[in-house]
Amino acid sequence: MISALLLALPLLCSEHLVWDASPGAEWYEIQRTYQGPLVGSQVLVVGSTRGRSETTYHADGTVAEVRDVAKVPEWRMCWDAPSDWASRTYTLRVAACSTRWTPNCGAWSTPPVRFKKGK
Repeated sequence: MISALLLALPLLCSEHLVWDASPGAEWYEIQRTYQGPLVGSQVLVVGSTRGRSETTYHADGTVAEVRDVAKVPEWRMCWDAPSDWASRTYTLRVAACSTRWTPNCGAWSTPPVRFKKGK
């Protein structure tokens, strides 16, 4: 089971979700749900850590390291696609995935994390 926790760090894209790594996972998928009074439930897979990389640089601007971060159990809200956040409450879930599993992604995390965007 993946447990999730929201953190707020003073970064440009500060709202992010972190969770416990799942043994054997090669990447993670992120699901966002919004319960609306007029439109009912909107459930979207808004992203995947698959194929993500992180580049670090030396002081002179040259590349120091490019690191595959697909297995890093973290998601920043600004990575959502679509990034149509509005001032409402969402629930977020994470699924661990691997090419060795059938189906490729496991069950969505429970309980979901509630997240309020806006004022």
